Amino acid sequence: MSAKSVGRLDWRTLFQPKDGLPPETVKTFDSYFECFAQPPMTVDADGKNNIGNMPCLKCGKDLLGLASFMLGGGFTWGLAHGEGFCVACKWPARAHHFIKDEDGKDVITLRNVILQYHPDFVTKRKSKAEAAA
Repeated sequence: MSAKSVGRLDWRTLFQPKDGLPPETVKTFDSYFECFAQPPMTVDADGKNNIGNMPCLKCGKDLLGLASFMLGGGFTWGLAHGEGFCVACKWPARAHHFIKDEDGKDVITLRNVILQYHPDFVTKRKSKAEAAA
């Protein structure tokens, strides 16, 4: 997977506010969501974007839905609160989002919104053999 082939998340494709947001909130959202990859989207009958069963950007297996568990995919929780990964390939994701402004005040909390990290923000750990060398 090439980082160039994976787009950065534009939060406006997921959350479409009815009224305009204050510029400082837009800046906070832009900053927070920049480390996530744009999930594949479809448009439903109402014209709204839908992430569906959300295929993993690395292995393509669904992260959500019954089929994900039956076919070896799915999202599972990791050790850090709100963090997890694809069961099949271990690509990291976050499902709980505690978004704060630059002063540390809560702006919004999103739970169970699985977003995978963009490849630019993921580093591969060294194997034991590589670390010993």
